[in-house]
Amino acid sequence: MGSSSWPNSGPSSGRPRHKAEPSEGASGRPIVLEIKNLGFHYSGGGPVLQGINLRIAERERVGIVGQNGAGKTTLLLHLNGILTGTGGVVVRGMEVTRGNLRSVRRQVGLVFQNPDDQLFLPRVFDDVAFGPLNLGLPREEVRARVERALEAVGMQGSMDRSTVQLSEGEKKRVALATVLAYDPSILIFDEPTANLDPKQRRNLLEWMRRSEKTLIVASHDLDFVADLADRVIVLQGGRVVADGPPEGILGDGALMERCGLERPRGLGRETTRLR
Repeated sequence: MGSSSWPNSGPSSGRPRHKAEPSEGASGRPIVLEIKNLGFHYSGGGPVLQGINLRIAERERVGIVGQNGAGKTTLLLHLNGILTGTGGVVVRGMEVTRGNLRSVRRQVGLVFQNPDDQLFLPRVFDDVAFGPLNLGLPREEVRARVERALEAVGMQGSMDRSTVQLSEGEKKRVALATVLAYDPSILIFDEPTANLDPKQRRNLLEWMRRSEKTLIVASHDLDFVADLADRVIVLQGGRVVADGPPEGILGDGALMERCGLERPRGLGRETTRLR
């Protein structure tokens, strides 16, 4: 992320409509993601997720918080079919199954905590082009998407750079560009502020605020969540124990104490929320 800011909110296009599009949420916007009684356990272990029921509306900015082991990352990995548990996940009217993972992943982009988990090819161009190429797009369209995605994260002119020579902040930018290049309507971030310096963190926050996509962010950085989200979900022991506006959830000292969390230091200061 370097010293420059993130110039815009990334490529955008019309979002597909499905006959089974769910009803509207409290915001009046259509429900784009629904989780139904989701449960999961890893082999040989106890339950990691238990009875998760959530509905997320288009363009909501949702923060997911909880202690280590609460189930945040495991939940995220179900949203585009990397993991499959009991119950169900529905994305824009499509149930997430092995048979439609390609269609689901066109809609749901996941940015991992560690960018090295997302960057595995020798050049920046190769990594960012990987998704569009796998969608079967023409080479000209692939190149155009790569250019737009890199420009969106302030990494234009970096297509021929080696990914191993990038700084941690630059790797985070390119990892996001790999997802933006196939233009999902829902962006999911796992610990997006990890290893970022204050300016990089601020630039990422401003970029997310400008984005018109649905954003789901799992993070231990509760000040970041408070400044970004218009809804906060608290997980504890694999269950949803609270769900509501940031001020009500993160400002509840008793709830924070009970869940092993701390009230954000900056909660309550006036924040510009871009819709």
